[in-house]
Amino acid sequence: MYTGEAYFCSGTQKSPNFSFTVYPTKLYTVLYIKTITQQVRRIKGTGLMSRAVKLAGLGTEDGILGAIVEVHNLGMKYHSLNGEVTALENISLTVEEGEFVSIVGPSGCGKSTLLSLIAGLLHPTEGSVIVGGRQVTGAAHQVGYMLQKDYLFEWRTIFENVILGLEITRTLNNAARDRVLGLLETYGLLEFKDKYPNQLSGGMRQRAALIRTLAVDPQILLLDEAFSALDYQTRLAVAEDIYGIIKRENKTAILVTHDIAESISMADRVVVMTKRPGTIKRFYSISLTCDRKTPINCREAPEFRYYFNKIWRDLDIHV
Repeated sequence: MYTGEAYFCSGTQKSPNFSFTVYPTKLYTVLYIKTITQQVRRIKGTGLMSRAVKLAGLGTEDGILGAIVEVHNLGMKYHSLNGEVTALENISLTVEEGEFVSIVGPSGCGKSTLLSLIAGLLHPTEGSVIVGGRQVTGAAHQVGYMLQKDYLFEWRTIFENVILGLEITRTLNNAARDRVLGLLETYGLLEFKDKYPNQLSGGMRQRAALIRTLAVDPQILLLDEAFSALDYQTRLAVAEDIYGIIKRENKTAILVTHDIAESISMADRVVVMTKRPGTIKRFYSISLTCDRKTPINCREAPEFRYYFNKIWRDLDIHV
């Protein structure tokens, strides 16, 4: 059993079982792992901690140390009267705890399907999904899902909307109520708790939807085009707001978006998918030079245009 400690940064660290060196490059972080058998392997830009631990033989019975989401050789086919459609093919990736990952790809490539598989809302045709060390076989309680629209019930107050998940899971008690009130206060909606959704702005509604998702205390947030229904100015402000909330609450997040700039400015890593059947074309580990990492500040980083152009070319979209 592995008993030492290891962490990843520039330079070399050693543990009782293995040593490794990280070499940062312009686009990828290249990791060399040297096991005690002197075997050296080279990997690029895909869940570095998880991949390193796996290659060094430091996994557990439940999965890979450091990875909260593991997707292994995932495939998904839909059946209809018109025949079989392959939506996803041979998808493999890991997401580490506290990481923010964005997924971009052409329309219809299976991005939302991938989120539904991670959430346990769909069953894969082949492969497996592991969340929190357990294979997903149904709706995963560790996962919160935020959709394109806020889906607030117009006949319920904001407070009644944000406790909906707690009511459904039958976990609404005094402590949960106090936590929800604390979230509403922290994120500027406490004075609107008795208002109805049609009395709030689009940005405030989206914030309420996020608090509803956070109320059940998920480990992972899945954001499926969560800002696409907003106008551009509001979208920038809400993305900034929600990014800050996710980081303060120390949540792991996976964002599906068509907006390349949004994906770069918010994510630690960007996953680029191909057209259908969707496969993973490339991973980008995002490293931007900015004093304070926020989505708006990141757009001003000198490296931002470089990532944007690379991802745009990878998408290979023709109009």
